[in-house]
Order: sequence, then structure tokens, then C-alpha cells
Amino acid sequence: MNARAATTATTATTQAKTHARAAARELLRTRMQPITELAELGTAVDTARAHLDDARQRWRDAQTAYAHAYRAARAAGWSPTELHDIGCGTAPAGTALRTTRPDNDSTTPTPAPPVTTDPEPRPTDNTDTTDNATAGHSAHEAGPR
Repeated sequence: MNARAATTATTATTQAKTHARAAARELLRTRMQPITELAELGTAVDTARAHLDDARQRWRDAQTAYAHAYRAARAAGWSPTELHDIGCGTAPAGTALRTTRPDNDSTTPTPAPPVTTDPEPRPTDNTDTTDNATAGHSAHEAGPR
């Protein structure tokens, strides 16, 4: 093989390799785009979750501080109605309801508000036409047994 033929063969081989690499890069680029976007969105989700966790902790801290301040105002003689009327909000909910008030002894928890129950509504789909009184159930026993 002469030198010119060897150079041409080397050039053809180099061009074939370059072409194969370019084609492979293009194939990889189209396959990489979705996972690149997925990785970026995963990072965004993790960041948002961290912000949410921080916000929840700040909210819990604010609720706790509010509950302490509300109980202090109640201990100072302010009624819930007075506090509401002067714009100081309402009684704290959540954990504050499960704690003791300072004006009570430490063994008596703050009572929960009374539960009011409305009579159970009758089904509106008219599929159950059984009269509870004639079926042997009292008027307050609605639904299947």
C-alpha cells in the first residue's frame, strides 16, 4: 500500500469515527434531556419540601407562642369574649387545648369544647326505602346493621 492510499484510509477511518461519535452524542443528547430535566425537578421538589418543613416548624413555634400568650392573658383575668372583642384572636387550637391552663391545678387538663351532634341525614339517593320504625330499629338507628 502506498503512502497516499494509507493516508486516505486513515482519513476515512478518522472521519468514520468522528461521524460515529457525533451520531452517538446526538442519540445520547435526546436520551439525556429527560433525565436531566427529571434531576432538576427532583432538586426543586427537595428544595420546596425543605421550605415547607421550615414553614411548618415556624408555624408550630408561632402557635406555641400564641398559646402561651393567650393563657397568660387569661391568667391575667381577660375572658375569651373580651380578648376576641379587642382583636386579640380566639382561643388557640391544637396542642394548646391539650395543655393545662395556668389558673388550674396541673393535674386537671383544659376541657375540650362540647361536641354537638346533628341528627344523621337520611339518604338522598332513595335506594333504601326501609322505614326504620317498621324494620324494628329505633328512629335514631339509621343505616345497615
